[in-house]
Amino acid sequence: MSGPSRKSRRVRKPFSLGLYDEERAQIEHDAGTLPLGVYIRGKLLDGSELNRPVRRSHRPTVDHVALAKLLGTFGQSEVFRSLLALSLAAQSGALPVDKELTDKLIAACDDVREMRCILIAALGLKVEG
Repeated sequence: MSGPSRKSRRVRKPFSLGLYDEERAQIEHDAGTLPLGVYIRGKLLDGSELNRPVRRSHRPTVDHVALAKLLGTFGQSEVFRSLLALSLAAQSGALPVDKELTDKLIAACDDVREMRCILIAALGLKVEG
């Protein structure tokens, strides 16, 4: 009979752990590039898992340079000011539009603002009030 016997074969069994969003974010931050399972197992047990070579994680990497460039491009573009000007003109009646178009302009402003906030958060910066 070839192959490992039943007694010598080690089988990993999954374990579920409920975390709050803040707790998971902290663990992901602390783990760095390590897969979460490897990091948690290393912290809970003897720590030897933390020093072993790690296989590639399936987690996407963050390209801070590209994100910063995109945020800079947003800041230099006229998109924010143009949408705001159109929205204010529509709300004041200076630009003849119906309610549906006004609502779409306001939604576009909100979407652009949200994209900016997501970029700032992805870069680890604080979003102003």
